[in-house]
Parts: sequence; structure tokens; C-alpha cells
Amino acid sequence: MTNFGKSLWKLVVLKAIILVIIANFLFPNILEKYFNNDAERSDFVGNNILNHK
Repeated sequence: MTNFGKSLWKLVVLKAIILVIIANFLFPNILEKYFNNDAERSDFVGNNILNHK
């Protein structure tokens, strides 16, 4: 692989790491804060999807 290809792969990996870090700050798992288990979370999401107007 050429030096140009290696540097492009380094850039791709760096961008992926940055996106994962940013996503954790911008999109926290709010359902874990308000509900204790998966059944309560799925009921909440299901009811909001089905009853959305």
C-alpha cells in the first residue's frame, strides 16, 4: 500500500473514533435514566410510536 493509502486509512480511523466520541456526548442513553429494565423501555417506545399523532 502506498503512503497516500496508509494516510487515508489513518484519517478514516481517526474520523470514526471522533464520531463515536461525539455521538456518546450528543446522544446519551436517556431511556436508561428513566426506566429500570428493558420491558419498561420497550413499552414506552412502543406506546409512543403507536400513539404518535
